[in-house]
Amino acid sequence: MGGVHRQASAAAPEFGRLRLWLLYLTLGACGCLIGLLFCAVAPVLPALAAHFGGGAEGAFSAQMVMAVSTLGIIAGASPAGWLVERQGGRGVLLGSLALYTLSGTAALYLDGRSALLASRFVLGLATGGIITASVVLIGQQFDAAARARFLGYANAAGAVAGVSGGVLAGVLGSAWGWRAPFALYGLGLGLLLSGLAAARVVGGPAHGSGREPAAAKAGASGVAALWPIYLTILCAYVVVFMTTTQVSFLLAANGTSSPAVVGLILSGASLLAAVGAWSYGRVAPRLGRGRVLALALFLLGAGCVVMGLWTQPAFTFVGCCLTGLGGGLLNVYFPVLLMDTAPLSVRARALGLLYTVQFLGDFVNPFVIYPLRATLGIEGAFVAVGGLMFAAALAAAWRGGFGGRGLARAVSEA
Repeated sequence: MGGVHRQASAAAPEFGRLRLWLLYLTLGACGCLIGLLFCAVAPVLPALAAHFGGGAEGAFSAQMVMAVSTLGIIAGASPAGWLVERQGGRGVLLGSLALYTLSGTAALYLDGRSALLASRFVLGLATGGIITASVVLIGQQFDAAARARFLGYANAAGAVAGVSGGVLAGVLGSAWGWRAPFALYGLGLGLLLSGLAAARVVGGPAHGSGREPAAAKAGASGVAALWPIYLTILCAYVVVFMTTTQVSFLLAANGTSSPAVVGLILSGASLLAAVGAWSYGRVAPRLGRGRVLALALFLLGAGCVVMGLWTQPAFTFVGCCLTGLGGGLLNVYFPVLLMDTAPLSVRARALGLLYTVQFLGDFVNPFVIYPLRATLGIEGAFVAVGGLMFAAALAAAWRGGFGGRGLARAVSEA
């Protein structure tokens, strides 16, 4: 009996470590699901348009398959933050993973246009829940320094998954038709199972030596006091999404319309976004918060200016790489900033609103850029946006970003 007891005692720590690694795997791989949201469908949009009848109406329906997912994230991320505060991050994450799997793979058997669009909207809602709950749990599991690195790794994994998932989706779509790439959303089931088996986040930082800020009582006014950050997020992500919403039109206007070439050029943004996210944990301690923001905004501006002034495909690729690098830094900078600034009692809501505003930048990009294109042309629009980003970078460098005490004091007093 004593031998059996000792074996059980020795096995318990090993089992605990396994569950902890499953937790890290689940939280880190959530970024892959977000990367697959759009990239898994993009290669089969023409075939999907043909399924919907072809012509302008079919093309519009296929494009709406992409658009409604963005609307789902916008609608779902903020309520997910509110739900995390009341039900806990683990339950919201597991429920969102289940919903992601069911709605993402629904196209394997759905035919109707309305049903498919509805499933994609639900997929966006689930993605909003996944990204909000996973980032909240990362903030609870790690201290300030460690979570910056972990968020960087997770965002880098998501960017890589977006590129590789797009390639794999193209292969699957060519071999088995437009439905086949939707099977990639079955990855959500694997993360759901690992999440069920993983250790629970107990609410305190477990790694690193940093300290958490003291909890503060705050309600909606505490989140509202963060409006300068959210305004900056909205403006920055209008520019980050220039690559996905405007670059293909820029290339077409200058004689490059091959989907393979366009896809290759756009992949530069995703790959360098992975580099930017991965390097954040090393760059931020050296430069400081204000300079990281200034650097990211400068890179966004430089990329837009390069693409607007030199319209050859090679320079467009360079511009995409620069904007991707800046966007990768921002993908980690803003969640870390809100974790450090928002009171603990409203942190989940603050992070949920972050992702609502972030994807709102994608939605409003055409409305912001259209007047510039109408007056300056598409090249001039890129140059104008780049100039605005240069001015924003100078302002961030001069003011030190959001690193001062004024905002923190306003939030604590709200």
